[in-house]
Amino acid sequence: FWADLKSALSDRLDAIDFTRAIKMLNENSYVPREA
Repeated sequence: FWADLKSALSDRLDAIDFTRAIKMLNENSYVPREA
């Protein structure tokens, strides 16, 4: 049970970090594109 919960939480955290990183990359590359 704990192993499943742990893996589910880690997967969710990875997804959050992934989307957060993509957002940062998009914002960083979005500024020079406009200039």
